Amino acid sequence: MEKIINLLCEVAELSEVSITKNRIDFIDRGCPHKPVALPKGKMGIYIFRNADQI
Repeated sequence: MEKIINLLCEVAELSEVSITKNRIDFIDRGCPHKPVALPKGKMGIYIFRNADQI
């Protein structure tokens, strides 16, 4: 997970957005899942993995 968090922070910097690691929450809803509303002020990012590849 640390690698994913670091990548998210790096990508955010490319778009001139500053995100600190403590602002990132991971929610694994499984597959398949039914989408539910996120808390107000939150944004969702889907990440797909295939074995060790992100």
